[in-house]
Amino acid sequence: MQGTSDILGHERTIEHLWATANRDALHHAYLFEGPKGIGKHTLALRFAMAVNCEQEGSRTPMKTPCGTCDACTQILMGNHPDVITVEPEAGRASRII
Repeated sequence: MQGTSDILGHERTIEHLWATANRDALHHAYLFEGPKGIGKHTLALRFAMAVNCEQEGSRTPMKTPCGTCDACTQILMGNHPDVITVEPEAGRASRII
């Protein structure tokens, strides 16, 4: 599992998110918004995995999620009880939520 090295162009956002998590100042929700194809979904999943990863030593300071623990696997499969993704319906004419 890669950390954020494969995510291009979001250095300030990544730095801010990881710093917030390391200060234990997470918010109840995050909104990732912008044009299609810029990595919002990838960054959101990677952040959720990093925050919830159960691998020893992965939390403080936040490191690369393992991608194999129960939490990481559930997030990747879209069924982690604490991670909810809201997206527009694929078949709708309007892509607005």
